[in-house]
Amino acid sequence: MELLSERTQPTGREIARILAGLMLALFICVMSTMIVTNALPSIVASLGGSQSEYTWLVAASLLMMTVSTPIWGRCADQFNKKTLVRSALGLFLLGSIGAGLSQSIWMLICMRGLQGIAMGGLMATTQAVIASIVPPRQSGRYSSYISLVMVVATLCGPLVGGLIVDTDWLGWRWCFFVVVPPALASLAVLQRYLHLPVHRRETRVDYLGSLLVAVTVTLLLLWVTFAGEAYAWLSWQTAAILTGTLLMGVLTVYVERRHPNPILALPVLRDRTTAWASIGSFAVGVVMFSSMVFLSQYFQLARGYSPTEAGLLSMPMLIGTAAATLAAGHLIAKFGRWKAILVAGSAVLALGLALIGRLDDAPAWTVPAAAVLVGVGIGVVIQNYVLIAQNAADPTQVGTAGATVTFFRSLGGVLGMSALGAIVTSGVGAQADLDLATLTPALREAAQASYADALGLVFVVSGAVAAVSLVAAVVIRETPLRTTVHRAKS
Repeated sequence: MELLSERTQPTGREIARILAGLMLALFICVMSTMIVTNALPSIVASLGGSQSEYTWLVAASLLMMTVSTPIWGRCADQFNKKTLVRSALGLFLLGSIGAGLSQSIWMLICMRGLQGIAMGGLMATTQAVIASIVPPRQSGRYSSYISLVMVVATLCGPLVGGLIVDTDWLGWRWCFFVVVPPALASLAVLQRYLHLPVHRRETRVDYLGSLLVAVTVTLLLLWVTFAGEAYAWLSWQTAAILTGTLLMGVLTVYVERRHPNPILALPVLRDRTTAWASIGSFAVGVVMFSSMVFLSQYFQLARGYSPTEAGLLSMPMLIGTAAATLAAGHLIAKFGRWKAILVAGSAVLALGLALIGRLDDAPAWTVPAAAVLVGVGIGVVIQNYVLIAQNAADPTQVGTAGATVTFFRSLGGVLGMSALGAIVTSGVGAQADLDLATLTPALREAAQASYADALGLVFVVSGAVAAVSLVAAVVIRETPLRTTVHRAKS
């Protein structure tokens, strides 16, 4: 039985208020992942952590966000979305306060994992809420606003974190406390203005499937994260982990095919549009996260710029992302067509990455110029794969479809960062442990050349991965975007 509120379609003003609350929540979540970038050395030193634990401080939140996103997405199709958003915000508050109060490195890692679970919830439920209150043709515009917020949060995170750490009377713990007030404000706004139809139906939650999905993905991420460091890529540890991953994957498919409400909805993945959108989104995840991480390293380690200069030189890419996100969203909303825009964005993305990889001896200004192309490509495709999957899905499964595509993007990001990082480590060899500032000019020049070659290869490989997104965009059959929230009856 379904109980509806008196007015199920919110007004334009109500949508704006709901969107403001959702964007604030997403802003602080994304910023919380980036805010520790400049603070990590101080945090690890303060809590007595090692290099391995340093890695886990970064990986914990991304890993848990990745494995939890499809779970939240499935729940968004079964339970009250407002309750889920509030739950995700509550978990985020708990994780942030716990992280700020942590007395050991492993307590902090656990709290970062809790933050990641909350981030997965907000990523999945935000898309589901938007799909529930506006038709797909208008979703492009609102999704572009969300993408813009995520870009700004990515940019602000390291700057805010560096400022906090450099301020003696604050300290690194405020990197986590600082997000608490805006999280509470977001919770208050959504509590006041978010009113969605309440669905009351008997359902079985797929607890076993949730556990199996988490274990399968976690094993794969553990392998990519630590192979080449804790053990060799070709080793018995690798064989054991990959064997375990394969077995868990087979068991997951077996369980999910037999559950009435599977957490990983295989029928959704069998849809041609959603399948190709997931493949394209995976490729975008690989190049999106790696571009942000490795471009800064390129400027510092291959070109010799300071961290501040590297941040300024990275700005054109983020500006390109922001501008393209808004432009693509408005064009899709205006014309109701997306295929040409998606194909063009994927092509520009692949071209920009390939150009960066071939600019070793070119003037310094050419790299930021090529990075603009990368930013434009990311801005065009990042949310539109989610949009077209939701447009193709049954209205009762928009949360699952959107979360599935987002899941593969996050998975691509985590796996891509680890795999491409291994290329850099392999390329520079022992020089990875050197402090370039302490080297003689001749040795420093040789080390920078090694980094330039290794990072150049990373961007060339990323360009090839981006070409996968281009293939997906070409292959997906374009269908008109719905102009109503619900699918028309045939």
